[in-house]
Parts: sequence; structure tokens; C-alpha cells
Amino acid sequence: ACDWSSDVCSSDLRRPDVTQIDITKERLPRHDAIICRHVLIHLDPPRVQQAIELFAQSARYLFASQYQIPYSFDPASQFNRTNLAIAPYGLGKPLEQIQDAEEPQCFLAMWDLDACGS
Repeated sequence: ACDWSSDVCSSDLRRPDVTQIDITKERLPRHDAIICRHVLIHLDPPRVQQAIELFAQSARYLFASQYQIPYSFDPASQFNRTNLAIAPYGLGKPLEQIQDAEEPQCFLAMWDLDACGS
């Protein structure tokens, strides 16, 4: 950690590069993991699937919001409780998960995309 007002953080601190992309159309640079918290829940099922396929080309691990409820999609809603473990996504049981947010069914879950066969 670094205090931004400290002299220690002057010119030696490099800021990360920020790039805007469409995760449903563009592959991310190769990394060990992708953290996609509260993002996929705002996409329709075909675009979620496209993003997952691109994630699998870019990283081994995916951390994403996960709702442990039966699959349902409401096209009129801007918020859909996505369950990535079951069809149509079928990532299977997450390797790990932790409670995320105040909703009892919401988790931040981790999948090994290499093992999922995405």
C-alpha cells in the first residue's frame, strides 16, 4: 500500500494502462485470471456466452458474480441473476466462492476455465 501524498510515491509509481474494450467481441490480453464482478448480470445470455468464450482464450481463471438460483432471464430487465454453473453457460461447480453483497444468493465465484472446456 502507498499513501498518495507520500514522497515515496512520487515519480517512481507507474499507473496501470487502462483500455476500453467490448468483452463480448474482443479478446483480453493474456493473464492468469479475469475478475468480472457484477458485469455479466447486465448482459443477455448470448453475450454472456460470448464473453465467457473470449475469457477462456485470455485467462485460466475467472472470478465472476454468481447467483445460486435456477436460470431465468427477463429481456426487459437491466439486471439478471446469472447462474454460470448451469445451462446455458455450464461452467459447473465453482472451485471456490465467497458471499458477495447483501443478497443471500449472490457469490463471487472462481472457475478454472481450462477445466470447464469453455
